[in-house]
Formats: sequence, C-alpha cells, structure tokens
Amino acid sequence: MLVCNPLGIKTFPILDDHFPFLNDDFASFVSQECVDIWSVSLNDFRHQFVAFHDLLSAEERTRLAQFLFARHRERYVLEHGTRRIVLAAYLREKPATIEFSYGPFGKPEIKHASDRSTPCALSFSNAGTEDLALIAIKPGASVGIDVERVRQLAELNEIAARCFSKRERRLLADLAFEKRTTYFFFLWTAKEAVLKATGEGITRNLENVEVIMESDDCDSAHAIDRCDPHTKWLIQRFFPRPGYIASIALREGSYAVRHRQLVTSQ
Repeated sequence: MLVCNPLGIKTFPILDDHFPFLNDDFASFVSQECVDIWSVSLNDFRHQFVAFHDLLSAEERTRLAQFLFARHRERYVLEHGTRRIVLAAYLREKPATIEFSYGPFGKPEIKHASDRSTPCALSFSNAGTEDLALIAIKPGASVGIDVERVRQLAELNEIAARCFSKRERRLLADLAFEKRTTYFFFLWTAKEAVLKATGEGITRNLENVEVIMESDDCDSAHAIDRCDPHTKWLIQRFFPRPGYIASIALREGSYAVRHRQLVTSQ
C-alpha cells in the first residue's frame, strides 16, 4: 500500500554552499517506511550552471561532451547537479564526492562512501521531461519513476497495440475520448517505472509489464512483470504539475509517499 503525504509538497531552498538540508531536522529525512519524490524546475537553476558543472565527475563530463546541442548540455548539467545535491543530503556527503556505478543496462547506483566497491543501500531513480526533473529516493528497496507531458498522439492506438496487454487495450478503448490520453500516459509511465526499478529500462518490451487497476480514476495500481511473475509491484500515479503525469513503482509493501520540491533561494 502506498499512502500519499496529506500535507502536500514541502519545499527546500538550495543555499550557496549546496547543503540546504544538513540541520537538526535531517533525521526526519531518511525513513525505511517512506519513499521521497523530489521535483525540480530546472529553469529556476540556470544561474547555477557553472557551480553544478563543477560537481560533475570525469565520467559525467565525458558524457556531457557527447551532446551536440547547448540546450541538451544545459539540461544534463542542471539535472545531474540537482540530483547530486539532493542525494548528498541523505548521504551526508559532499555532492561532488558521490560516486556511481552502473548496471548492465545503465541504471546508476550509489557507491558506499566507506567502501567504493560496495553499493549503497539508498536506492534512487530519476526522470524528466522538458524543464521538469523528478527524483525518487527509497532506503533499502528498489524504486522506479517516470514522467510524461500529457499530449495528443496521432499514433496512440498503434503504440498501445505494440506495448499494452489485451486487458490494458480493452480498458483504454472503453474510456471516453477525453480520458483516453491521460490513461495512456499513466500506463506508459507505470510500465517504465517498473522497468527502471528492475534496472532494465526499455530494453524489454513494455508489454511484458501489465498494469492492473480497478478504474481509470484510481491513483494506485498493481503491476506484474511477466518475466518475474512472483514479484508484485505497487504503482502510484501523481500529477507533478498541470498537464504532466508521473508514476512510481516499488515492490509490494506499505510505504508513505512524501513529496518534496527543491527550489532556488534567489
């Protein structure tokens, strides 16, 4: 079961020293019973581009150099910089010193600070579209997150035929036209969130993950991965800003969802 935070979004300003959270209330951040979802409006941090660039590792800078367009380089720096700052609060480590390892399909994991050969128990997943970046953080359990801008797709039915199960396509077809697009993107983000949690991403067909929910109005659902039918996944959808839909995925259990927002102090 996933329980959303009834208090809504809590905001945290980023300070000049990049340590906005290291205070007496820090203990309330890390909780085995909670999954934290951070939202970041990257455009608000464009003035921090140089400072964020300095936080990147040599490996990240090599990847950065491969982007052809300036807007893609800017987004990469802002997204990775804010991710390091948020993770640093949980790890009590300087943002620039965090090291990552990567799974066979590219999923990043945090290396343990005291033993870089050992993965850290803190799991995270990130997603983004346009200037919106989301980071999901869960101690001790895999988590996946995905987000999309809800928009009309001329090829919606063709994509559904390739990526959705018969049951999912039937429910999609039965919906009123004005609900169909939102439900399509919910299914899409839910499937991607599961595959991000497993570390595979979209290397497998999304049809392998089936999302089961009672109705299109529910904010929670379950998912089954046909390649691992014994593992059940909990799905929670939410709307990080008007016109956008996102989903998080965790293995079955009882969790509270806490929504956080990183904001600039300027």
